[in-house]
Amino acid sequence: MNEVALSIKVSTEVRLEALFHQGDRAHAALLCHPHPLYGGTMDNAVVLAARDALAGLGFSTLRFNFRGVGRSAGSHAGGEAAALDLQAAHDVLAARAGVRSDVHVVAYSYGAWVAVRCLAAGLRPASATLVSPPVSFPALDFAGLALPRCRTLIVTGDRDDFCARAALERWIGARADEAHLVVIPGADHFYWGAEPRLVAALVEFYSLV
Repeated sequence: MNEVALSIKVSTEVRLEALFHQGDRAHAALLCHPHPLYGGTMDNAVVLAARDALAGLGFSTLRFNFRGVGRSAGSHAGGEAAALDLQAAHDVLAARAGVRSDVHVVAYSYGAWVAVRCLAAGLRPASATLVSPPVSFPALDFAGLALPRCRTLIVTGDRDDFCARAALERWIGARADEAHLVVIPGADHFYWGAEPRLVAALVEFYSLV
């Protein structure tokens, strides 16, 4: 995998560590990692599996560390600051991949929560993939956050304690027909041993773009 190191400016105080891969199609994927306070980084196994799947389809990819993670400046400051990080990374990816490229957001766990917040604030990607959105994790409040209006894939495992099926269905509510839901048997929140089935779900969804 050929990736170029980038430094993404969010503000005068905050620059984010990122890695960019140039694909050969007019599609690009922004990859968002899980919770920084629980060891989440852009090198997370699920993030890397998603990167490999989408790069294999010819997508450009950008993975980055939220502020305070790895070599990204600043410190963890909650959802509003993380949404600014995501928006800045999105803008850099769009510029790098080319103005004619569609940008897709692929976000895992905490990253999915941040992505939904960012979409609610006006981000308009071509699609959104929410991998195990942590609707059952009390520290991350989904109240007032709605399912994205863009084409959406939601992937979870049937043993995911942080994305319980009942809580997920309550969050989706009456808009269930607007999202493509994939539930992976035997998978928990961390997808140990289930990465190939996660990759298969991503490939099936993004092969249609």
